[in-house]
Amino acid sequence: MTNMKAILFPLLAVVLIGTTMSKDLCCKTRAGRIPRREVDQSVTVMVGGWPESFSEKELSMDTISYSVVSPVKTCILDIPPLPKEMMWKPLAQFASGHLMVCYMDYETYLVHQSKDYQCWSMDLDLNSKEWNPVQPPPHKLWYSASVAKGDKFMIVGGSREVNEEVSKMSGTTLVQEYDVRSSIWSLGPKLPFPLFEGCAVNTDRGIVVLGDFEGGAANSYILVDGEWIPLPLSIYSHTKPACAQVNMRNENVFMALSGENVEYFSFQEKMWIKIPSPLNVARSKYSTSTVGMSFGKLVISGGFDMDIGEVSDKIEIWDELGSSWKTSLGRKFSGRNNHAYISLPSDYLFCT
Repeated sequence: MTNMKAILFPLLAVVLIGTTMSKDLCCKTRAGRIPRREVDQSVTVMVGGWPESFSEKELSMDTISYSVVSPVKTCILDIPPLPKEMMWKPLAQFASGHLMVCYMDYETYLVHQSKDYQCWSMDLDLNSKEWNPVQPPPHKLWYSASVAKGDKFMIVGGSREVNEEVSKMSGTTLVQEYDVRSSIWSLGPKLPFPLFEGCAVNTDRGIVVLGDFEGGAANSYILVDGEWIPLPLSIYSHTKPACAQVNMRNENVFMALSGENVEYFSFQEKMWIKIPSPLNVARSKYSTSTVGMSFGKLVISGGFDMDIGEVSDKIEIWDELGSSWKTSLGRKFSGRNNHAYISLPSDYLFCT
């Protein structure tokens, strides 16, 4: 059992010392690059996955590749589609102007028992946008989490093998970092316990990882000065969690979502707080959902709707005044499952 003092006192130091990272998007004026304006709004974009409930619709490759979670504007991510169609459980992050995607082909593994692991990068600040293959990570793992911080795209945890019976799988403590500037992979600080099917977010206070760690008393840790420090145990047990930094009550908090359970960790109050208002969509805790911010609004989307037996095509928006969730069908939006999602500055999108 982890000593409570070992949890609380380092956490107090984290809260007092935590700093906010700023990103410069305005001054890239080299030839062939797009001058960017400073923006203060982000948009959540779902990447890859399976839009299973849309088989009867005519979907373009662009629609299959990306879905912008925007309940207030019609937005398009006007870039080439993903290098492969129907990426199942890809990893995707936005790091220093680069969109990074990694993917392990599930069918190739089932048929040939070989790991076809590929990664690509696209510089969104270039006038001519294209996907460029990059060297895959040293360790090819299933069910990893990913996070971006500065120039680093990080792959967190994961399982060396895949099995239909999740109970027979085991995680790793590996953290693999790819520098989008130098194109070099390296190993980061190891997780305190093995993990797969977790989630990771770069918050104002540091990188937070949440999941069903194989050992220990905590299910979430924050990285501070190269050391993973345990946070208090969450209220809910999270299976295949979605997580993001969102704004609640004028504080940037770490939010976690599994199925219909939503809660957030307040760094100011040093505790987990659950949102008692029920979601309008009965999302399965075994499906991949999305949580994030779009144009200043807290949104939840994607995942499998147990009431209709299909992937959800609805966006849920948090109404802070009414302390409840409102539902929207979104604009040019297609729901999906087994996908990745990123937070993208709004000036990388075309919105009307």
